Amino acid sequence: MRPAVVRSAPIPIALFAAITTSCAVAPVIAPSAAAPLPAITPPARGPLRLVVLGDTGKGNDDQHRVAEAARATCAAVGGCQLGVLLGDNIYPAGLDDEGDPRWRTHVEEPYGAFGIPFVAVLGNHDYGGPLPLILCGGLGLEERRAEAQLARSRRSVVQLPGRHWRLVVGELELVGLDTQALYLDDVPALGGALGYRDDARRQDEALRRWNAAPRSRMRIALGHHPWRSAGPHGDAGHYEGIPVTGLLGSGGAIRDFLSSRVLGHFDLYLAGHDHGLQDAGDDRGTALFVSGGGAEHKPHPARTAVPFVAESLGFLLVDVEAGRARVRIYGVPDEGAPAARLLHERTVGG
Repeated sequence: MRPAVVRSAPIPIALFAAITTSCAVAPVIAPSAAAPLPAITPPARGPLRLVVLGDTGKGNDDQHRVAEAARATCAAVGGCQLGVLLGDNIYPAGLDDEGDPRWRTHVEEPYGAFGIPFVAVLGNHDYGGPLPLILCGGLGLEERRAEAQLARSRRSVVQLPGRHWRLVVGELELVGLDTQALYLDDVPALGGALGYRDDARRQDEALRRWNAAPRSRMRIALGHHPWRSAGPHGDAGHYEGIPVTGLLGSGGAIRDFLSSRVLGHFDLYLAGHDHGLQDAGDDRGTALFVSGGGAEHKPHPARTAVPFVAESLGFLLVDVEAGRARVRIYGVPDEGAPAARLLHERTVGG
């Protein structure tokens, strides 16, 4: 029998600050040029269907179970046209360099087998951190590791078109966000020293322009960090149970960005970070979902009440058609045949 998953206690704020400061030695890396967007042909009839997975990059048996179940489910419902990875594509600390073989084993092999294009966003673990990895691997302090993913994806079936990007397919506008660029911005001097403030400003300006001129009837934003979550990381502005928004690690800058640029501007916001599956309700007309069960699931302490939560491996299917999005949450069992089971669904828009 698989041992129970034990949730670590939140890092005390002072210790978090000390760890972050001690790890913040990586040089600032200039962002690479945007990669070409993948060519995706919407179906002539029926919905455009996305398969959405998050927090996948463990390289473990559970990651492959979820990928196999999602692939079979796509086939059973008539096919998926586009796959999405919601960050933390490579644990524990991103790629070592562009030639790191884990891109092939953790990304291309499980998701190339779908036979469809995949797009991805970056998570905190994709940005890594200097040694010791056990302390810094998820703090997101090494831009070179994110750049390695961006560069490697240019010749891959799974693409990161940029740190933030926009893709239009038929009646869907899909926007990928780099929420990690905002994570350390609660301490401006630290965010500036690491180069994140410039990334955050570029992203904010892009979203301002894109929101002023929407290009499709249905708009979906993708990011790693959730706005609202019943999981151990919790809500933006109070991540890790930190009581005061704006303290280091609370995600206050992420909260401000999502509040001003995502909520009320997009029909859906899909995130990961917490390892489970959630329908987190709505805020200002934006439907909120968490798909973080791509390779692991953890207990959810329910700091925040949400309409649906499953401490389960799994994925989402999102069907877009006629100005509506049908979102289905599928769970995958820990043992036995890797067959997905529909746990929850709702339709957004229309």
